[in-house]
Amino acid sequence: MTYFDAAIRNLSNYGDPNRHRILIEKSTVPVGTYKRINSLLGEKLENPEACFTIVNMPEFLAEGLAVKRLLKPDRIVIGTTED
Repeated sequence: MTYFDAAIRNLSNYGDPNRHRILIEKSTVPVGTYKRINSLLGEKLENPEACFTIVNMPEFLAEGLAVKRLLKPDRIVIGTTED
């Protein structure tokens, strides 16, 4: 997670409440990653939620079907804490 943490810390440099951004995490990350991202962003940002919306986007891939499912998905699930 060293490289992941470094990437999130780097993203915090772009935190600006006037330019709200969406940060998408893939489901291939460990449980608790949302809290980890929020904590790392909070190291440099007073209010990370004002700058970033963190969204979880699960993958539903089967071996050998990635391109087919990308082009014609049977479902799309996106989750976030934002309304």
